[in-house]
Amino acid sequence: MQQLPNFYLISVQAETAVRQTRTIGLGKRFRDSQEFEAADTRDRDEHTAYGQQVTECNYLSDIIVINEADVSPDALIPYKEYVARVLYDRYISLIEHVAKGRPPAERPARKEEALMTAAYVESKRSSCLKRKVGAVIASPTGDIIAAAHNDVPSALEPCVRDPRFGRCARDVILESIGKDIKHCPNCGEPVTLSDKCKHCGTEIVSFTTRCPKCLAIVELDYICPKCRKRVFADFLPGGGSGRVGNLLDMCRALHAEENAILNLAKFGVNLPVFDKREPDGHNTRDGCVLYSTTFPCNLCANKIVTVGIRKVVYAEPYPMEEARQVFEREGVTMERFQGVKSRAFFRLYA
Repeated sequence: MQQLPNFYLISVQAETAVRQTRTIGLGKRFRDSQEFEAADTRDRDEHTAYGQQVTECNYLSDIIVINEADVSPDALIPYKEYVARVLYDRYISLIEHVAKGRPPAERPARKEEALMTAAYVESKRSSCLKRKVGAVIASPTGDIIAAAHNDVPSALEPCVRDPRFGRCARDVILESIGKDIKHCPNCGEPVTLSDKCKHCGTEIVSFTTRCPKCLAIVELDYICPKCRKRVFADFLPGGGSGRVGNLLDMCRALHAEENAILNLAKFGVNLPVFDKREPDGHNTRDGCVLYSTTFPCNLCANKIVTVGIRKVVYAEPYPMEEARQVFEREGVTMERFQGVKSRAFFRLYA
Protein backbone atom coordinates (compact mmCIF):
# COMPACT_ATOMS: atom_id res chain seq x y z
CA MET A 1 0.00 0.00 0.00
CA GLN A 2 2.87 2.40 0.71
CA GLN A 3 3.72 2.33 -3.00
CA LEU A 4 0.65 4.51 -3.55
CA PRO A 5 1.70 8.18 -3.79
CA ASN A 6 -0.77 9.50 -1.23
CA PHE A 7 -0.96 6.56 1.18
CA TYR A 8 0.09 7.27 4.76
CA LEU A 9 0.16 4.65 7.51
CA ILE A 10 -0.97 5.98 10.90
CA SER A 11 -0.02 4.11 14.09
CA VAL A 12 -2.65 4.65 16.80
CA GLN A 13 -1.30 3.86 20.26
CA ALA A 14 -2.56 3.60 23.83
CA GLU A 15 -0.96 2.33 27.02
CA THR A 16 -1.55 -1.34 27.87
CA ALA A 17 -3.73 -0.46 30.88
CA VAL A 18 -5.96 1.74 28.69
CA ARG A 19 -6.36 -0.98 26.05
CA GLN A 20 -7.18 -3.53 28.74
CA THR A 21 -9.94 -1.32 30.14
CA ARG A 22 -11.40 -0.85 26.68
CA THR A 23 -11.32 -4.50 25.59
CA ILE A 24 -11.80 -6.69 28.70
CA GLY A 25 -15.21 -7.44 30.19
CA LEU A 26 -18.74 -8.49 29.43
CA GLY A 27 -19.61 -7.94 25.78
CA LYS A 28 -16.04 -6.87 24.92
CA ARG A 29 -13.34 -8.60 22.92
CA PHE A 30 -11.56 -10.42 25.79
CA ARG A 31 -12.92 -12.21 28.85
CA ASP A 32 -9.98 -11.57 31.19
CA SER A 33 -6.44 -10.16 31.41
CA GLN A 34 -4.82 -13.53 30.58
CA GLU A 35 -6.69 -13.71 27.28
CA PHE A 36 -5.76 -10.10 26.51
CA GLU A 37 -2.07 -10.61 27.31
CA ALA A 38 -1.88 -13.77 25.18
CA ALA A 39 -3.28 -11.92 22.16
CA ASP A 40 -1.15 -8.84 22.82
CA THR A 41 2.05 -10.91 23.04
CA ARG A 42 1.16 -12.82 19.86
CA ASP A 43 0.31 -9.68 17.87
CA ARG A 44 3.40 -7.74 18.99
CA ASP A 45 6.03 -9.67 17.01
CA GLU A 46 3.89 -12.13 15.10
CA HIS A 47 5.79 -13.94 12.35
CA THR A 48 2.69 -15.18 10.52
CA ALA A 49 2.73 -13.64 7.04
CA TYR A 50 -0.72 -12.08 7.47
CA GLY A 51 -0.62 -11.58 11.23
CA GLN A 52 -0.95 -8.28 13.10
CA GLN A 53 2.83 -7.67 13.47
CA VAL A 54 2.18 -4.56 15.58
CA THR A 55 5.85 -3.75 16.22
CA GLU A 56 6.72 -3.90 12.51
CA CYS A 57 3.64 -1.89 11.51
CA ASN A 58 4.54 0.81 14.00
CA TYR A 59 8.09 0.93 12.63
CA LEU A 60 6.75 1.36 9.09
CA SER A 61 4.18 4.00 10.06
CA ASP A 62 4.30 7.59 8.81
CA ILE A 63 2.48 9.22 11.72
CA ILE A 64 2.02 8.20 15.35
CA VAL A 65 -1.13 9.26 17.21
CA ILE A 66 -1.68 8.71 20.93
CA ASN A 67 -5.30 7.68 21.52
CA GLU A 68 -5.92 7.71 25.26
CA ALA A 69 -8.71 10.30 25.41
CA ASP A 70 -11.96 9.44 27.20
CA VAL A 71 -14.30 7.83 24.68
CA SER A 72 -17.31 7.45 26.98
CA PRO A 73 -20.66 8.95 25.85
CA ASP A 74 -20.18 11.86 28.27
CA ALA A 75 -16.91 12.78 26.54
CA LEU A 76 -18.24 12.61 22.99
CA ILE A 77 -18.11 16.36 22.26
CA PRO A 78 -14.58 16.91 23.65
CA TYR A 79 -13.47 13.82 21.69
CA LYS A 80 -14.87 15.27 18.46
CA GLU A 81 -13.05 18.52 19.21
CA TYR A 82 -9.82 16.55 19.68
CA VAL A 83 -10.29 14.86 16.31
CA ALA A 84 -10.95 18.19 14.60
CA ARG A 85 -8.36 20.38 16.30
CA VAL A 86 -5.52 17.94 16.85
CA LEU A 87 -5.79 15.12 14.34
CA TYR A 88 -7.20 17.05 11.41
CA ASP A 89 -5.42 20.37 11.83
CA ARG A 90 -2.08 18.83 12.76
CA TYR A 91 -1.88 15.83 10.42
CA ILE A 92 -4.77 15.18 8.04
CA SER A 93 -4.68 18.70 6.62
CA LEU A 94 -1.00 18.18 5.73
CA ILE A 95 -1.85 14.99 3.84
CA GLU A 96 -4.76 16.64 2.01
CA HIS A 97 -2.53 19.55 1.05
CA VAL A 98 0.04 17.29 -0.62
CA ALA A 99 -2.60 14.94 -2.10
CA LYS A 100 -4.11 17.88 -3.99
CA GLY A 101 -0.79 18.52 -5.73
CA ARG A 102 0.26 21.50 -3.64
CA PRO A 103 3.76 21.98 -2.21
CA PRO A 104 4.39 20.65 1.31
CA ALA A 105 3.13 22.79 4.17
CA GLU A 106 5.13 25.94 4.89
CA ARG A 107 4.59 25.65 8.64
CA PRO A 108 7.66 24.28 10.42
CA ALA A 109 7.83 20.80 11.90
CA ARG A 110 7.62 20.56 15.66
CA LYS A 111 10.88 20.16 17.57
CA GLU A 112 9.97 16.60 18.61
CA GLU A 113 9.28 15.59 15.00
CA ALA A 114 12.62 16.95 13.79
CA LEU A 115 14.59 15.24 16.56
CA MET A 116 12.83 11.89 16.18
CA THR A 117 13.46 12.09 12.42
CA ALA A 118 17.15 12.64 13.23
CA ALA A 119 17.07 9.50 15.40
CA TYR A 120 15.49 7.46 12.58
CA VAL A 121 18.04 8.79 10.09
CA GLU A 122 20.82 7.75 12.48
CA SER A 123 19.27 4.26 12.76
CA LYS A 124 19.87 3.69 9.04
CA ARG A 125 23.61 3.53 9.73
CA SER A 126 23.17 0.36 11.79
CA SER A 127 24.36 -2.97 10.38
CA CYS A 128 22.15 -4.95 12.79
CA LEU A 129 20.10 -7.64 11.03
CA LYS A 130 17.40 -7.74 13.72
CA ARG A 131 16.52 -4.15 14.55
CA LYS A 132 17.98 -0.80 13.56
CA VAL A 133 17.76 1.75 16.37
CA GLY A 134 18.77 5.40 16.49
CA ALA A 135 19.13 7.75 19.46
CA VAL A 136 19.70 11.49 19.82
CA ILE A 137 20.60 13.42 22.97
CA ALA A 138 19.35 17.00 22.80
CA SER A 139 19.00 20.08 24.97
CA PRO A 140 15.48 21.02 26.15
CA THR A 141 15.38 23.60 23.33
CA GLY A 142 16.20 20.98 20.67
CA ASP A 143 19.95 21.41 20.08
CA ILE A 144 21.54 18.03 19.24
CA ILE A 145 24.43 17.17 21.55
CA ALA A 146 25.08 13.54 20.51
CA ALA A 147 23.64 10.96 18.12
CA ALA A 148 24.29 7.24 17.61
CA HIS A 149 22.90 3.92 16.38
CA ASN A 150 23.11 0.32 17.54
CA ASP A 151 26.09 -1.58 16.15
CA VAL A 152 29.11 -3.70 16.99
CA PRO A 153 32.15 -1.80 18.33
CA SER A 154 33.96 0.05 15.52
CA ALA A 155 36.96 -2.32 15.60
CA LEU A 156 34.82 -5.40 14.92
CA GLU A 157 33.20 -6.72 11.76
CA PRO A 158 29.37 -6.68 11.63
CA CYS A 159 27.79 -10.10 12.16
CA VAL A 160 26.88 -10.53 8.49
CA ARG A 161 30.52 -10.00 7.40
CA ASP A 162 32.14 -11.91 10.25
CA PRO A 163 33.16 -15.38 8.90
CA ARG A 164 32.27 -16.97 12.26
CA PHE A 165 28.61 -16.01 11.81
CA GLY A 166 27.53 -14.72 8.40
CA ARG A 167 24.19 -13.77 9.95
CA CYS A 168 22.90 -12.68 13.35
CA ALA A 169 25.45 -13.91 15.92
CA ARG A 170 22.70 -14.22 18.51
CA ASP A 171 20.82 -16.70 16.32
CA VAL A 172 23.97 -18.74 15.74
CA ILE A 173 24.72 -18.92 19.47
CA LEU A 174 21.09 -19.69 20.31
CA GLU A 175 21.03 -22.56 17.80
CA SER A 176 24.23 -24.05 19.20
CA ILE A 177 22.69 -24.05 22.70
CA GLY A 178 19.35 -25.38 21.45
CA LYS A 179 20.93 -28.28 19.56
CA ASP A 180 22.68 -29.37 22.77
CA ILE A 181 19.37 -29.78 24.60
CA LYS A 182 18.83 -33.53 24.32
CA HIS A 183 16.74 -33.89 27.48
CA CYS A 184 14.10 -31.71 29.14
CA PRO A 185 15.96 -29.49 31.66
CA ASN A 186 13.00 -29.80 34.04
CA CYS A 187 12.37 -33.58 34.20
CA GLY A 188 15.08 -35.23 32.09
CA GLU A 189 12.73 -36.72 29.48
CA PRO A 190 14.48 -37.21 26.07
CA VAL A 191 13.68 -34.50 23.52
CA THR A 192 12.44 -35.96 20.23
CA LEU A 193 11.88 -32.96 18.00
CA SER A 194 9.88 -33.46 14.84
CA ASP A 195 8.25 -30.42 13.30
CA LYS A 196 7.64 -28.80 9.92
CA CYS A 197 8.21 -25.31 8.62
CA LYS A 198 4.83 -23.57 8.45
CA HIS A 199 5.88 -21.81 5.25
CA CYS A 200 7.37 -24.52 3.02
CA GLY A 201 6.76 -27.79 4.88
CA THR A 202 10.45 -28.69 5.31
CA GLU A 203 10.94 -31.22 8.12
CA ILE A 204 12.86 -29.87 11.13
CA VAL A 205 14.54 -32.37 13.45
CA SER A 206 16.87 -30.10 15.48
CA PHE A 207 16.52 -26.66 17.00
CA THR A 208 16.87 -23.78 14.53
CA THR A 209 15.78 -20.15 14.28
CA ARG A 210 15.25 -20.22 10.51
CA CYS A 211 14.03 -22.85 8.09
CA PRO A 212 17.08 -24.41 6.38
CA LYS A 213 15.27 -24.33 3.02
CA CYS A 214 13.17 -21.15 2.75
CA LEU A 215 14.93 -19.22 5.57
CA ALA A 216 11.61 -18.19 7.11
CA ILE A 217 11.64 -17.51 10.86
CA VAL A 218 10.79 -20.69 12.76
CA GLU A 219 9.11 -20.66 16.17
CA LEU A 220 9.51 -24.14 17.63
CA ASP A 221 7.10 -24.89 20.46
CA TYR A 222 8.22 -28.30 21.70
CA ILE A 223 6.24 -29.41 24.77
CA CYS A 224 7.77 -32.11 26.94
CA PRO A 225 5.40 -35.11 26.88
CA LYS A 226 6.15 -35.88 30.56
CA CYS A 227 6.13 -32.55 32.48
CA ARG A 228 4.41 -30.40 29.79
CA LYS A 229 7.11 -27.71 29.93
CA ARG A 230 7.78 -25.74 26.71
CA VAL A 231 11.40 -26.83 26.48
CA PHE A 232 12.84 -24.25 24.05
CA ALA A 233 10.53 -21.37 24.96
CA ASP A 234 11.20 -21.81 28.68
CA PHE A 235 14.82 -22.87 28.93
CA LEU A 236 16.77 -21.15 26.15
CA PRO A 237 18.31 -17.72 26.90
CA GLY A 238 15.55 -15.13 27.02
CA GLY A 239 12.97 -17.80 27.80
CA GLY A 240 10.32 -17.90 30.48
CA SER A 241 12.36 -19.75 33.10
CA GLY A 242 14.95 -16.96 33.34
CA ARG A 243 17.56 -19.56 34.37
CA VAL A 244 20.01 -19.33 31.51
CA GLY A 245 20.48 -15.64 30.80
CA ASN A 246 18.97 -12.98 28.61
CA LEU A 247 19.10 -12.75 24.83
CA LEU A 248 20.75 -9.33 25.27
CA ASP A 249 23.72 -11.07 26.87
CA MET A 250 24.55 -12.77 23.55
CA CYS A 251 24.31 -9.68 21.34
CA ARG A 252 27.63 -8.28 20.05
CA ALA A 253 26.24 -4.79 19.46
CA LEU A 254 26.21 -1.71 21.62
CA HIS A 255 22.76 -0.17 21.89
CA ALA A 256 22.01 3.19 20.29
CA GLU A 257 21.36 4.92 23.63
CA GLU A 258 24.55 3.38 25.02
CA ASN A 259 26.59 4.55 22.01
CA ALA A 260 25.18 8.08 22.27
CA ILE A 261 26.25 8.29 25.92
CA LEU A 262 29.69 6.87 25.09
CA ASN A 263 30.07 9.52 22.37
CA LEU A 264 29.74 12.18 25.06
CA ALA A 265 32.77 10.73 26.82
CA LYS A 266 34.65 10.09 23.57
CA PHE A 267 34.47 13.76 22.60
CA GLY A 268 34.78 15.17 26.11
CA VAL A 269 31.23 16.56 26.30
CA ASN A 270 29.63 17.21 29.67
CA LEU A 271 25.85 17.23 29.65
CA PRO A 272 24.80 20.79 30.46
CA VAL A 273 22.07 21.69 32.93
CA PHE A 274 19.62 24.38 31.91
CA ASP A 275 17.72 27.04 33.83
CA LYS A 276 13.97 26.59 33.55
CA ARG A 277 11.43 29.18 34.69
CA GLU A 278 8.33 27.58 36.18
CA PRO A 279 4.81 29.11 35.83
CA ASP A 280 5.03 30.37 39.43
CA GLY A 281 8.13 32.41 38.54
CA HIS A 282 10.70 30.19 40.29
CA ASN A 283 13.79 28.92 38.48
CA THR A 284 14.59 25.20 38.45
CA ARG A 285 17.30 23.14 36.75
CA ASP A 286 16.36 21.10 33.68
CA GLY A 287 18.31 18.25 32.06
CA CYS A 288 18.78 16.95 28.53
CA VAL A 289 16.34 14.81 26.56
CA LEU A 290 17.02 11.49 24.82
CA TYR A 291 15.02 10.69 21.68
CA SER A 292 15.05 7.01 20.74
CA THR A 293 13.27 5.08 17.99
CA THR A 294 12.59 2.31 20.55
CA PHE A 295 12.06 2.25 24.30
CA PRO A 296 15.41 1.73 26.11
CA CYS A 297 16.23 -1.58 27.77
CA ASN A 298 16.93 -1.67 31.52
CA LEU A 299 20.72 -1.69 30.95
CA CYS A 300 20.49 1.52 28.92
CA ALA A 301 18.04 2.98 31.44
CA ASN A 302 20.68 2.60 34.15
CA LYS A 303 23.17 4.56 32.03
CA ILE A 304 20.60 7.21 31.08
CA VAL A 305 19.78 8.08 34.70
CA THR A 306 23.46 7.95 35.70
CA VAL A 307 24.54 10.65 33.22
CA GLY A 308 21.67 12.92 34.25
CA ILE A 309 19.29 12.75 31.27
CA ARG A 310 15.92 13.85 32.62
CA LYS A 311 13.50 12.90 29.85
CA VAL A 312 13.13 10.06 27.33
CA VAL A 313 10.96 10.34 24.21
CA TYR A 314 10.36 7.06 22.35
CA ALA A 315 8.40 5.79 19.33
CA GLU A 316 8.22 2.09 20.26
CA PRO A 317 4.70 1.10 21.44
CA TYR A 318 5.89 -1.55 23.92
CA PRO A 319 7.96 -0.08 26.78
CA MET A 320 10.14 -2.48 28.77
CA GLU A 321 8.74 -2.77 32.29
CA GLU A 322 12.12 -3.13 34.05
CA ALA A 323 13.41 0.03 32.35
CA ARG A 324 10.20 1.88 33.13
CA GLN A 325 10.69 1.10 36.83
CA VAL A 326 14.25 2.50 36.70
CA PHE A 327 13.00 5.75 35.17
CA GLU A 328 10.12 6.08 37.63
CA ARG A 329 12.40 5.48 40.59
CA GLU A 330 14.87 8.13 39.42
CA GLY A 331 12.26 10.69 38.35
CA VAL A 332 12.98 10.53 34.60
CA THR A 333 10.01 11.62 32.47
CA MET A 334 8.89 9.11 29.83
CA GLU A 335 7.00 10.46 26.83
CA ARG A 336 5.71 8.54 23.83
CA PHE A 337 6.37 10.31 20.57
CA GLN A 338 3.39 11.67 18.66
CA GLY A 339 3.63 13.23 15.24
CA VAL A 340 5.03 12.89 11.73
CA LYS A 341 7.85 10.35 11.47
CA SER A 342 10.86 10.28 9.18
CA ARG A 343 9.12 8.29 6.42
CA ALA A 344 6.74 11.20 5.75
CA PHE A 345 8.71 14.11 7.21
CA PHE A 346 10.10 15.48 3.93
CA ARG A 347 6.88 14.77 2.02
CA LEU A 348 4.67 16.74 4.39
CA TYR A 349 6.98 19.59 5.40
CA ALA A 350 8.65 22.01 3.02
